[in-house]
Amino acid sequence: ATPFWVRLGLAAAAVAVFGSLTKWDVASLGLRPRPLQGYAHWAGFTAKLGAVLVFLFMVPALYFLKTGTVPASRVVGERLFLEPSDFWRWAPGALLSAPIAEEAIYRLVLCVASAALVGRRATIVVSGCVFAALHVAYGNVGLDNAIAGFILGWAFLKSRTIVVPVALHSLGNLLVGGYQLSLCYLNIQPPL
Repeated sequence: ATPFWVRLGLAAAAVAVFGSLTKWDVASLGLRPRPLQGYAHWAGFTAKLGAVLVFLFMVPALYFLKTGTVPASRVVGERLFLEPSDFWRWAPGALLSAPIAEEAIYRLVLCVASAALVGRRATIVVSGCVFAALHVAYGNVGLDNAIAGFILGWAFLKSRTIVVPVALHSLGNLLVGGYQLSLCYLNIQPPL
């Protein structure tokens, strides 16, 4: 994968170009510090979305794995952590670096340019497809990445700030990390 600083540098260069074209209208660039709907709205949305994801995916998966109803190879895939301490090596990149760099690219660069050219709905589709495709290219294939790109693109366009998708991305990665950490604590072995 491309290093964090390289991805962030490319995104910063693109934002600088867009900024010069818009005379640094931060609202049109998605650089406003506060979402249009306020933080309380997005906190509520995030809590509801998180609850749905936990109960639709994580709780059943852990139950099936622990009871042996479904083979681990069908649910776990490749385990991120072999022991709980691995979480702390994973966390800085997954919870800070990746959300900042990826959202700068996918939202500030891709969504800003696409929305101006093809409109909001098509931008959400483009954003989601590119997000999923590049995660496949990074070797991080998963249904969560296929869905997340669409949600994050929509959240950026609705909130009009990069803050919301960065926070959602980070929290989504935290859910994945929590699931993976629970596999360690439940002592569910990775498939052979």
